[in-house]
Amino acid sequence: MNPDELTGLTVMVHPLLWDDPAGRTGQIGVITEADRGQYDYLVRFDDKMRAHYSAGALQVLQPPEKLYELMENRATTLSPGVLNDLHTLVLLQRYGSARQFRTAFELVQQHEHLQPLATLSLEEALGEYRGCRVGR
Repeated sequence: MNPDELTGLTVMVHPLLWDDPAGRTGQIGVITEADRGQYDYLVRFDDKMRAHYSAGALQVLQPPEKLYELMENRATTLSPGVLNDLHTLVLLQRYGSARQFRTAFELVQQHEHLQPLATLSLEEALGEYRGCRVGR
């Protein structure tokens, strides 16, 4: 993804972020500026306040394909309620508008058991493992 593709992306500040000077842990926002070279992302929240975060501090939703795979592989170990919530997340992402995409994040906020299943860090999504990079 290039910075233009990241602009407008809905994200959530990791709910377990230990040191958040902006005090926005667990809140949903939209990336307004992306500087991948510096690993810096400016996020705007509902109250129009903005804060800078690294890719590791921001979470995005798992792609629908990954959620379907998770539901198939863990169908016998996940409760019917969790499976239903995961299916709802898939539908909101696949067929929804920007508002419905945000609703998917709100569902994750309300049901903390979904957070480890349905989200991943922006860093993971972008493949920005600085320690694993090959090159000069």
